[in-house]
Amino acid sequence: MTLMKSWATLVAGLLLFGAAQTVAAEDKPAKWQVIHAGVLLNDPGRPPLSEQSVIIRNNIIQEVRAGYLDPKAIDANAEVIDLRNRFVLPGLIDAHVHLGGQPGGIDGNPARMSLIERSEVSQSEAAITLTSWIYAKRTLEAGFTTLRDVGEPTKASAALTALRDAIDAGHIPGPRLIIARNAISVTGGHADIVGYSEEVHEGLIHRGICDGADACRKAVRDQVARGATAIKIMASGGGGTPMGRPDSEPEMTSEEMVAAVETAHALGMKVAAHAHGDKAVLAAVKAGVDSIEHAAYGSRETFKEMAKRQVYLVPTMAVRARRLQMAAMQPEEARKKTEADVAIILENFKTALKVGVPIAFGTDAGVVPHGSNGVEFAWYVKLGMSPMEAIRTSTHNAAVLLGVDDKVGVIDAGKLADIIAVDRSPLQDITALEAPSFIMKDGMIYKNMR
Repeated sequence: MTLMKSWATLVAGLLLFGAAQTVAAEDKPAKWQVIHAGVLLNDPGRPPLSEQSVIIRNNIIQEVRAGYLDPKAIDANAEVIDLRNRFVLPGLIDAHVHLGGQPGGIDGNPARMSLIERSEVSQSEAAITLTSWIYAKRTLEAGFTTLRDVGEPTKASAALTALRDAIDAGHIPGPRLIIARNAISVTGGHADIVGYSEEVHEGLIHRGICDGADACRKAVRDQVARGATAIKIMASGGGGTPMGRPDSEPEMTSEEMVAAVETAHALGMKVAAHAHGDKAVLAAVKAGVDSIEHAAYGSRETFKEMAKRQVYLVPTMAVRARRLQMAAMQPEEARKKTEADVAIILENFKTALKVGVPIAFGTDAGVVPHGSNGVEFAWYVKLGMSPMEAIRTSTHNAAVLLGVDDKVGVIDAGKLADIIAVDRSPLQDITALEAPSFIMKDGMIYKNMR
């Protein structure tokens, strides 16, 4: 047999195998599930409903019906999921995580408080992939069925791309991932990896680094080509760094920001901007970003501009809480400075609420431990939100920001079956969301503590 005939035989065999697999999939009977929900908050922002049935075919919600439906009326083999004593709501969404690491490493050992980017030189990509999956799984088990990872160093970003693809293919359990891969940053900016000896620095791959509008356009295209499904730009330095303070200038020029945003939007990507100082926040808003991450020192006038343009604020209050915890272990002078700084940030969040800035839930998990994401809700309520408004930030609002509101964010016909339940009403006690007892993602049950 010639080589050409061998290839033809192989291709024909693969086509026949694929056709057989398709027929088998089509012949497979549908999986029906009926959730009996004691209280159902199917659309956060509207009043909850009592004694409801959620009908699911495979991984798609078919209908929400009043009363407890007999599953046999749907299908002889339909599964009933008894949540009559629980409060049921959509799967939660965290729009700001970093799955590449966390303080103290995988076991949270305070003796190993290295930064995430240190993994670029201390760990293999395989090791980062495994630990990232563990962090993602912990977050799913905390009730968060969709996450947006807003930027990792190069090695971790490749690991996250493989992790996302494996989850999407159903090979391993995990939350739905939207990933920004490498953040777009200027040389020496907040996403540039610095602080190493010259020879180590020269050996690192610095993707996402750009200087000038044309280079920033190319950097965005490079991230999308490598599998990014969101884009993040670094408009300022980190909070407390010289380029992240209230009066600091932005790290990126307006031209660089506009070039990055226009390119991302042309490619169908949403854009998040890391920005602390007010000048950087305002410049990013005017450049057309979809969300501002942190906005620690945003002014009332800047927040009004965000409200006018409907630019989302992703507050990451869990980080503020962690700063206060760490401040308690600092000398008195440093502790008072941290407490005063955090007090300003908290007041600025209240101002953003008052002027009508839309809020989408985000924790900065990775800077705080993965799986603790639910603590963010209590801060929103403490700072002026109603429990219902806080829940909406992590369901409808986050889904809209991430561009997945056609799939998740509410429990309704045609949506994916991302559903969680808690043992008491979060409308009465928002901390109930810190310990969900039932978790379903894409119709698959990952937790059911009866």
